[in-house]
Amino acid sequence: MQAVENHTKLEGETINIVDDKPIQFKDLLEELAKMIGAKRPRKVPLVLAKLFLGAYGVNFMTSSVQVSNLKTKSVLGWEPIYPTFKEGFTQVMLELGY
Repeated sequence: MQAVENHTKLEGETINIVDDKPIQFKDLLEELAKMIGAKRPRKVPLVLAKLFLGAYGVNFMTSSVQVSNLKTKSVLGWEPIYPTFKEGFTQVMLELGY
């Protein structure tokens, strides 16, 4: 983050520090379950989901918000160490001994 703080071309700019592949929340949960050997998450009827999570929670879990790291890459020459969530989480699991 030091490189970002001291980079004059980014003064007043917003940049995104994200990986290269957008992922939907349901796909994230399914992949996490698979990696840790858990059962695939069950689908929940919308009515129940809204009851327990509220409209905001349901919207968060079902919306797709895609952001780009192109500005970060082009201005800073930055590349993510792990291009996707799956690669990054696999490394975390290995470091934790799973």
